Amino acid sequence: TWTPMQGLKGTGGRWYPSPIPRPDGSVLVVSGATNNFDNNLAALICNGKEWSTLPPPEAGVFTLYPRLYLAPNNQVFSAGTLRISRTLDLNHAVNNGLGQWSEGTKSPAREAQFDYAASAMYRPGKVIYVSGGGGFASQDDKLPPTQTTQLIDLNDITKGPLKWDRAREIITPRRHHFATVLPDGT
Repeated sequence: TWTPMQGLKGTGGRWYPSPIPRPDGSVLVVSGATNNFDNNLAALICNGKEWSTLPPPEAGVFTLYPRLYLAPNNQVFSAGTLRISRTLDLNHAVNNGLGQWSEGTKSPAREAQFDYAASAMYRPGKVIYVSGGGGFASQDDKLPPTQTTQLIDLNDITKGPLKWDRAREIITPRRHHFATVLPDGT
């Protein structure tokens, strides 16, 4: 059955938010456009009864569609679209138990925002980030779509800062596309 619950009053609305389920049954919700079409930076957790607001991240942590993945240690990883990827450690007992944002991991392959790139977790803890629009280095300098492929291993998350690695480029630069993992893992 559908059970309505407390709304998201005071958070500015959410058009196309990015939710990710967590092992405890709660859902982390980030990003989405506000009623004023600004990016909503408020991160929330819903436990099925109420919403909790997480500590605010630094400005620029999320763009629309931040490509969230649950790492093997239950941290939430945001793969894109910015040059810096971040994790949220919800196991960290700070901020009244509401977690802590990492300082981030820079991607050497991204010169600017890679909007519309495709990403997928193709094996447990292993994320691929493929191509996408180059974004804008400035208002006057539009970067073209890329052929870049990047990999990151979230299984290494407890060993120190994560590191993006380059992989073989795709043949044709793409801006709008999808990455799908098939049942056989390909």
